[in-house]
Amino acid sequence: SRLHSHSGPSRSGSSRRISLHNPRAQARPRPPRQSSARRAASMFCCCKEETVETETAQEPVVPAVELLQAEEPAAWGKVEEPQAPQEFQAVLGRVGATSPYGWTLDMMNYDALYIESLADDASTPVATYNKSASAGKDIQVGDYITRVNGTSGSARELSELLFTNMQTQVTIQRPSTYVVEVSRGDKPLGMSLNHTPKGKHLCIVKVRDGLLQEQAPEASKGHRILSVNGKNMSSRDLLDELKCSSLKLVILRAPVV
Repeated sequence: SRLHSHSGPSRSGSSRRISLHNPRAQARPRPPRQSSARRAASMFCCCKEETVETETAQEPVVPAVELLQAEEPAAWGKVEEPQAPQEFQAVLGRVGATSPYGWTLDMMNYDALYIESLADDASTPVATYNKSASAGKDIQVGDYITRVNGTSGSARELSELLFTNMQTQVTIQRPSTYVVEVSRGDKPLGMSLNHTPKGKHLCIVKVRDGLLQEQAPEASKGHRILSVNGKNMSSRDLLDELKCSSLKLVILRAPVV
């Protein structure tokens, strides 16, 4: 879906007065007047409309983003990580070939699987592992799977490897987050975003010329916006919050593969 900003009166709703006593008035059209609602919005609304490109993916493992998976990482977006992300191994055992792991994954990063949510069922392989995991090595929402049984690959390849064995070793990576503040002006933010229907974050899939690149050059393709102005909410609500004139973004870095 695309959000677009339009201005100006409709053709059917515009009118022009012409003086019958002054011929010059007929040759000088009057400029269009803003509606009272639009004047009020420009005076009192703290938010501005922003064209934000979005592509909605499906769940739990997202086939609709296949074209995005095929894109190579943007060259300009290579940023030195301030610190190495936390990484650990987890061994998960399933009781059946079709048994779920107890997580929802998305494939919006090219070479890793993002853990979007965890099931409440305490009997799932993930929940069973977490019960005995050492401190800081439990699987959490926001973690990435970067290897399956020691093998790296595309997000789709990793998702297929998860179901080749009844016992699977996954490499979990937990990148750090950072905070940026952006003040809106006349320029667009300059980014394309992707999200899943029930997600609570926005994945940056492209950065163009705009305010984000100028004021927060660290933000790049593959990073995920977790909250806007201190609000953790649905992806669609985050999109609405991005229209505000002042933005404080909490962003999760991409995994290092």
